[in-house]
Amino acid sequence: MKPILTLIAILLLKMSAFAQTNISNEEHKDSTKASMVSNQINQNDIRKHVLSVYPNPASNQINIKKPEGVKEATITVYNIIGKQLISESTNQNITTFSLDELPRGQYIIRLISGDLVLTKTFLKTSQ
Repeated sequence: MKPILTLIAILLLKMSAFAQTNISNEEHKDSTKASMVSNQINQNDIRKHVLSVYPNPASNQINIKKPEGVKEATITVYNIIGKQLISESTNQNITTFSLDELPRGQYIIRLISGDLVLTKTFLKTSQ
């Protein structure tokens, strides 16, 4: 009788372990799906808020393309130590700045539209 009880106990333990593993796998699948959806949403949000700056590096002018859906924005160019050099409010999709007056170096572009603040750097090369 004792060997049968031992065998039953072993089978119950194995069934319990299998059930826990199966539940853990299902929870992992659900967690992975939720993570994938979250990543897709975050990537879509990021794509919506991309500030395009071209050409980069630039020699005589720079084009700044606002993200989709941004209407009115203020675009400002700073030197690397933070001094404001150029600033313009615009509702145009693409804004072009002349770089003729700027020396070679690295610059920062900041776009502000409501709560949205985007920053990008560009390099000015010689003419």
